[in-house]
Amino acid sequence: MVTSRLRETPTDGEVFVRAKRLARMLDVSVATLWRWTNEGRLPRPHRFGPGVTAWKVADVLKALDRPFS
Repeated sequence: MVTSRLRETPTDGEVFVRAKRLARMLDVSVATLWRWTNEGRLPRPHRFGPGVTAWKVADVLKALDRPFS
């Protein structure tokens, strides 16, 4: 399954991943990752400063578990 690499990431505490790494974990392009975010399929990432954006792994897993129409 596509999310198997993401599920292997430890989720105790707050684990964040940047776009390039998350895209690799989901086996999609970075453009697809942003499109899914804009469509509401993935949660909005957290901004930690200029040019530093990351998704919380727990939030992404919840979003991928729910049906998307």
